Amino acid sequence: MNRQDLIIRQISLNHMINERVVRHIVSHPILFAKQRMADPNDDRPIRIKYFGTFVQKKIANKENVRRLNEVLKLVRLNSTHYLNVFDGLFNDMDEILKHIRTAFNTRDKEEFDAVYNIIVNNKCKHGD
Repeated sequence: MNRQDLIIRQISLNHMINERVVRHIVSHPILFAKQRMADPNDDRPIRIKYFGTFVQKKIANKENVRRLNEVLKLVRLNSTHYLNVFDGLFNDMDEILKHIRTAFNTRDKEEFDAVYNIIVNNKCKHGD
C-alpha cells in the first residue's frame, strides 16, 4: 500500500466517507468540482490544488426574476389594497416587500409561489 492509499484511507475514516468516494475525488477533482458546482442548493466554495478556489455564482431563474418584478410592481402601485388582502399580517407596505424579497432570496419556492398567487389573483381592478 503506497502513501496515497494510506492518506485516502485516513481521510475516509476521519470524515466517515466511503474510501471509493475519496479515491474518486482525488483521482478526478475536476469532475467532482463540476458535480458540486452544478448543484444549485450548494454554494460552498471548492478548492482544487494548483487551480485555486472556485465559487459558484447564484443562479437566477429568469422566469422567477420576471415574477418578482411583477409582484413588486403590483404591490407598490396598490399598497393599501394589498394590505387589505393580507388582512393584518403586515403593518405596512415595507413589510410586504421585505417578505417577498426574503422568500425570493432564500429560494423558498413554496412561499414565493404562495405570495405570487395571492398578489396576482387579487389584482386591484380600479387602483388605489
